[in-house]
Amino acid sequence: MVGKIGISVFLFFMMAWGFFTVFRPEFNLKYNLGNIFKGVKPTKFLLLNSRLSGAATFLLSLYILYRVWSG
Repeated sequence: MVGKIGISVFLFFMMAWGFFTVFRPEFNLKYNLGNIFKGVKPTKFLLLNSRLSGAATFLLSLYILYRVWSG
């Protein structure tokens, strides 16, 4: 039971990061890329890629959470 709760807490933060990334892709790119592209404005393809990555992270963590608690 403690293992399920520990995994659930980790997955909660993973889902929160994925959800946040979908709605704030600019911050995600700034956080992940750091000072490499400090003065570069992100293109629509980078933002789309960041959003898709966030959605995939959210859905994958939701699926893992379901598998952990379903049996």
